[in-house]
Amino acid sequence: ATAHPDASSLQGRHAELLRELKTFVDPGRLIEDSLRRLAWGSDASFYRLVPQLVVVVECESEVQRVLRACARLGLPVTFRAAGTSLSGQAVTDSVLVLLGDAVAMIAAARLVRGDDTFDSAKIVGPERKRLEALLPACVIESQ
Repeated sequence: ATAHPDASSLQGRHAELLRELKTFVDPGRLIEDSLRRLAWGSDASFYRLVPQLVVVVECESEVQRVLRACARLGLPVTFRAAGTSLSGQAVTDSVLVLLGDAVAMIAAARLVRGDDTFDSAKIVGPERKRLEALLPACVIESQ
């Protein structure tokens, strides 16, 4: 991936976070250019904040690692998933975490089952192939 012209504009703790995230998140899922950050910093509300960094996570372990890194660095995190906010809950001037397709699929499976457990062995057929295609960097454990 080619670096964007303003990619080096991150400073301090956000720059440190970006360096750490590059060790486990595909660089294509780290959005640091100003135009796309501005676009993701908007929702259906009247609020406009531009996130310093947008991270697209594709599995639960990535979410955990991003949260740990942000907590260690004292950086606020805002999540954005499906839908839009009319009250500004999905905007931030710090770190915006977007839930990728795989994370959304797992959350939906949990919701449908009515529990908070996830057993990938219960996903079979085309859904399993889709999940495996979405999670190349994350381990899917079969039980």
